[in-house]
Amino acid sequence: MARTTDSSGFTIIEVVLFLAVSGLMITGMFVGISGGIGRERYSDAVAAFQDFIQGQYSLVDNVRNNREAGVPCRSGTLGPSATPQPRGTSDCTIVGRLVRTTDGRTFVSEPVYAFAEPNEEGTEIELLDSLQLHVAPASAKTDTERHLLAWDTYMYTDRTNKSARTAQLLIVRLPTSGVTRTFTMTNASTVLRDFWTGSASDLTMCVEPDGLVRSPANGVRVRSKATNANSVQFITAGEGAC
Repeated sequence: MARTTDSSGFTIIEVVLFLAVSGLMITGMFVGISGGIGRERYSDAVAAFQDFIQGQYSLVDNVRNNREAGVPCRSGTLGPSATPQPRGTSDCTIVGRLVRTTDGRTFVSEPVYAFAEPNEEGTEIELLDSLQLHVAPASAKTDTERHLLAWDTYMYTDRTNKSARTAQLLIVRLPTSGVTRTFTMTNASTVLRDFWTGSASDLTMCVEPDGLVRSPANGVRVRSKATNANSVQFITAGEGAC
């Protein structure tokens, strides 16, 4: 009578199946890790952008003047001079901040100066006109802030046209009442009066993930005529605004 022996171990088919399943599991694990990192990076980029915009209201409420004595403000002009100007003798006052971008990636914030006394009797437009608001010329910019959107993300203002990347915010504290007003534009105008004479509307700034996530974009919304940082709101992916 022939004797049979049992063989232990795996067949070739079993080994191949094991390796295939293991490979799929490892691939899935790395995909999950990569997706989680992407989501975290995107979330951080949007949160940092929102913090930057909200921080501008703090700069308006708590004015800082880093302008050097060699850049005086005299007779309606601001620029370098050989005659220093002691602090407290300036002919202009910082009343706000101008924030702008033309490429959707780098935002630049700078002080806004009032060169005249306010008209306290007229409308808000007449009041703003009377202040003679200006930003410093290139030769006298001493207190600018820059914010670069992180991880190659970028901002756009029109969900149907992601090349619409120009946005501007003018945040002004009215000297007669102390109330802060926000005006926005999505064009590259350098005329400050265009802010308060144009139509008032919310500014929607979507942040393109650039492959970090597959879900719809998040963003930041600045309410029309916003008065404080609470009016800078987070836009969720489910809103459909982006």
